[in-house]
Amino acid sequence: MLNIIPTKYQAIALSLANTYDPCVLPIDLLKEDQTFKEFLATHTIVCLDKDLQILRSQLISIRDNIRKIGGMKSDNQALATLYPFIAKTKWVMNIEQDEQLQISPDSQDIEAIVQMVALGAINLIVKYGVNRIHYCKAQPCEELFCDVSKSARQVFCSKRCANRFGIAQYRNRKLDNC
Repeated sequence: MLNIIPTKYQAIALSLANTYDPCVLPIDLLKEDQTFKEFLATHTIVCLDKDLQILRSQLISIRDNIRKIGGMKSDNQALATLYPFIAKTKWVMNIEQDEQLQISPDSQDIEAIVQMVALGAINLIVKYGVNRIHYCKAQPCEELFCDVSKSARQVFCSKRCANRFGIAQYRNRKLDNC
């Protein structure tokens, strides 16, 4: 089996999409220098200080496009949203020792980072489809996640949100019965 894009790029794409949350302070993790640098370090993304502002603006742009995918109905529409981020890229392909196909941009600059994030999001769409990429149902959570369950019925980003939602439903039923 060929794994075209390592799952780490898919994970970075989802993690990037969730750097904006109006219910948590700070709302936008990419706006603050410290939290932006922590995000980069968490995902082992290396960037020179002089390039941080350029990388930040490009990652915010792709993040906003990835977050739009959660509400889309068509795979083609979602792919068209991300295609401009990879359209002019020259790609290098290597077969690793474990016989997995590795695709990466031909350069190692800021654009390469953005392109790999875009390619990770594109791979999620191709592999699972937009009907499996959605927002958590437990309000006020706005996490974007990919449902990888067999039944394709996952509606919460985590067990914590599922429990919070269930408890809220239980309390609402108790209030209605009083």
